[in-house]
Amino acid sequence: DHASWQESGTRSFGMSPRGEIAFPMRLVVGQARRDCQGASGRSCLTVVVAGTESTTNLMASVLLRLATDPDLLAVCQMCPPTVAVAIEELIRLESPFQGFFRTALVDTEIGGVAIPAGAQLLLLFGSGNRDETVVCEPDTLRLRRLPETQHLGFGHGVHFCLGAMLARSEVRIAVQTIIEAGLDFALIPLLDAA
Repeated sequence: DHASWQESGTRSFGMSPRGEIAFPMRLVVGQARRDCQGASGRSCLTVVVAGTESTTNLMASVLLRLATDPDLLAVCQMCPPTVAVAIEELIRLESPFQGFFRTALVDTEIGGVAIPAGAQLLLLFGSGNRDETVVCEPDTLRLRRLPETQHLGFGHGVHFCLGAMLARSEVRIAVQTIIEAGLDFALIPLLDAA
């Protein structure tokens, strides 16, 4: 049954009852919780979870776009270096992290709105990446977008994602490998749960 598979799937790699590869994420997170204590432990756990989330979210966005955009797939197949460019543009367009909560450390003002110290803020990276005052045609995937448009897909400044380069590399290598193998990209309809 699904419950026993889920329990065994947390201890080792395997296949789900539906034939999907099962990764032991709960085991990794659980082990990190036991190994990492206090403030440094929270940072450790954040790195473990965020390191998998960024790659997983980015991979899903890229593969979904390739499966639904035959023109993009054809360009990537004909010109493999385009894969890295497409990934960067998809990071901007489909930010692996849509946003994060932050706490204002000092009284400040943003866009004419007073923000008191201690206020909880939700920074929406996905929204910032589609700001038409910064990005020309923000809702369009453009492989020739000029590099001066720096996106927020992995955060910014001291909160920039530590694993951004790793996530980019992992996704680029995976997509190039799939393309070189000649595998088809297609969406599979969801199975009825009944």
